[in-house]
Amino acid sequence: VRDTSIHVGTNHWFTRFSYTIYPEKSNRIISHEFNARYIYDGDTAFSMLLNEAQAGYVLKFSSTAQIQVSYDHNVVNLLFPFTFIDDEPLPAGIYNYDQVKIGLTSDRRRLFSLLGGFSYGTFYNGIRSQYTIGIRYRAQPWGNFSVNVEQNDLSFPEPYGKDRLLLISPRIEINFSRSLFWTTFLQYNTHRDNFNINSRLQWRFQPMSDFYIVYTDNYAVEFWGPKNRALVIKLNYWFNL
Repeated sequence: VRDTSIHVGTNHWFTRFSYTIYPEKSNRIISHEFNARYIYDGDTAFSMLLNEAQAGYVLKFSSTAQIQVSYDHNVVNLLFPFTFIDDEPLPAGIYNYDQVKIGLTSDRRRLFSLLGGFSYGTFYNGIRSQYTIGIRYRAQPWGNFSVNVEQNDLSFPEPYGKDRLLLISPRIEINFSRSLFWTTFLQYNTHRDNFNINSRLQWRFQPMSDFYIVYTDNYAVEFWGPKNRALVIKLNYWFNL
């Protein structure tokens, strides 16, 4: 509301449990995984900020394909009024909401592989539907090319509004040799009306030692002008004592 950043110290607890069954008589199924996760974030006075519980199931196939299903329950203490869609801000307070998710991934060993997902449920005091789809091309052994698309449909009661948010993320990975790699990540976000470029050149001049050149650029799509850009050089050197 005031375009102000407020820094809050936090304590973070994370717990995860999983139990995996490996079928002995199946040639197609590798495993059934049942998992649960619990996250608790509190401020330095131990007041609750976030409480998240998740239960899930993962079915893994010998082809590397996967099916994932999960149920999430979230409790969020919204300390200040906030808006996701630049409309009337949601009032501060404690919100409980739940989501059901399903995700599918095809055989990643093939030249083309697909991923998709859908989730639906409550979101703060509204409803959210999320759709994801992606395609990946593997040019063995020198490159990977992929595009992921994510759409979120948000609907809040009046006067908090509703909107459809779209995120498009192409990615390019090229290996020029066993020691020289180039990765470029592009992203278009309709919520922030932002187009982002992140490009990294990596040279591994000896084991565990790398030299990076990273270029990032952010554009406001509405008037196609740069908002910020940076060129970063980084060196990692492994000392074997």
